[in-house]
Amino acid sequence: MTIFYYGPVLIGAACYRRREAHRAMSEGKAAKTILCVEDERRLRQDIVDELAIAGYDALGAADGREALAMLDARRPDLILCDISMPRLDGFGFLETMRGTRPDVADVPLVFLSALGGRDLIING
Repeated sequence: MTIFYYGPVLIGAACYRRREAHRAMSEGKAAKTILCVEDERRLRQDIVDELAIAGYDALGAADGREALAMLDARRPDLILCDISMPRLDGFGFLETMRGTRPDVADVPLVFLSALGGRDLIING
């Protein structure tokens, strides 16, 4: 799996984030929202479930178009996005989001993909 990162904030260790999420929830703070954009239903559900267990408010979208529609209702704190998807791929989603949605253009986006070619890494 290749990971491309776009944004100002790096994700810390999972145990630290889980502890912080539980502490925030116990103090009445809202959980951070993470949008997972993945066309493979089972993988998307696994990621959303793991994020929810870790204390995040996790949302799932099947492709870039669905994710863009979800941005109308919710502003995520982080987006995890596959590259190869039908209708609107990850690169198209990123370009469209950054170009047409200035209200979410600063949301960090992490590309998750099984693709690992040099050209994709450079392009990402």
